[in-house]
Amino acid sequence: MQLSVKNVGCIKEGNISFNGLTVIAGENGTGKSTLSKMIFSIIKAVSNISQVTNDSRRQLLEKYAMTFYRRINVRERFLVIADIDELIPVSYRAFYYKIWNLQSGSRLQDYLSKVKEHILNREDLSPRTKKLAVKDLECIHELMFNENKSSQLWSEIRYFVESEFMNQITTNGADNSHVEFIWDEANGDGVVFDVRNENMKMVKCSVENTLFDATYVETPLYLPIVDPLRRSATYIENMRSRMIQPMVPLHVKDIVNKYDLLSNYPQDKSTTDLLKMIMKIINGKFIYDEKEKTILFKDNKRDEEYMTINVASGVKTFGVLQILLQINAINENKPLLWDEPENHLHPAWQIKFAEMLVLLSKSGIPIVVSTHSPYFIQSIRYYSQKYQLASYVNYYMNEIGDDGLVTVKEVTNDLGKVFARLSAPLTEVLNLSNIE
Repeated sequence: MQLSVKNVGCIKEGNISFNGLTVIAGENGTGKSTLSKMIFSIIKAVSNISQVTNDSRRQLLEKYAMTFYRRINVRERFLVIADIDELIPVSYRAFYYKIWNLQSGSRLQDYLSKVKEHILNREDLSPRTKKLAVKDLECIHELMFNENKSSQLWSEIRYFVESEFMNQITTNGADNSHVEFIWDEANGDGVVFDVRNENMKMVKCSVENTLFDATYVETPLYLPIVDPLRRSATYIENMRSRMIQPMVPLHVKDIVNKYDLLSNYPQDKSTTDLLKMIMKIINGKFIYDEKEKTILFKDNKRDEEYMTINVASGVKTFGVLQILLQINAINENKPLLWDEPENHLHPAWQIKFAEMLVLLSKSGIPIVVSTHSPYFIQSIRYYSQKYQLASYVNYYMNEIGDDGLVTVKEVTNDLGKVFARLSAPLTEVLNLSNIE
């Protein structure tokens, strides 16, 4: 699999491959997580659209109609524009039914053209709102006039990418962004799109040989606050709702939804060696308590159960991995993307976690991990050699240029450069002769 990006966030240009284990190294603020988030949002969109049926097509239309109404705030403007209901009904559901009943054809084409013209002529809408509302209408047009999945894919990608990046994709000062994600290089299956002035244009799309899902882990610290996060909303969900909720990126809602699945899986037995390894490291396991309706940590050493808020963050890091394995959220068709796992691990457990990732990759799970720890990178290097996986591990370094933007460079054969860069601050403070 291959991801290429230009002018996305702080990244000027980057190209990474991931089929086994991919390590992205760099200092803070160099866009390491940007690459993983882009992979995550595209895979989620593609896996979603690959299951489109006529019923889900109706659901998509309802979603687009709701977003459009939320964006132009129809209900409030209806009070001052007497004839708006002749063209745009006051209810988004009435708008949805009107479009569905027209289906495709010249009548629907004429209607959507009139609605677009009306939006562009409205003086009470800002230029940005007009532009986004027109994009909503374009999504509706694509959905209704093109029944094949490939033609619907770009609108779904737009929704997922917006939810993950909060509609802030293009590098400041750049004219446009370019993204290519090819998941089947042999057949050329993948997605290519441009973003210009917040408008997304699909260049190429495919739903063949797609991945089933992806999981992006930003931090294990979400585990104790599942309940409030469950009540939060993504960017797009807020656009679709009249009630504004606390907003979180898409990957946060996704991981919370996956934690909830633990209640559906056996709690008493661990059937894989990897799960047993995790439970041995943390001297216990995370379980779903039916009585309390929450996730607890069962400490085997003390034979006690604890609320997750009272469990060390390092234990929670391994616990997240345990849960994802237990609910089958990661496998050969469901990549794992993890952002700086070393943040919550002391050096000994950084080494253990690196070993776990190598073993997971050896079992067939595609993994992308970002890091700024030389301990962690050397551990990956060591265990990939030990378990004969070195030829399937790629290393990249995000470097800031003179223009303040980042270029992603492959350093698989030049890891000394990575160690020198990341260990330089420690080397400086260890050199006591520098003290005046």
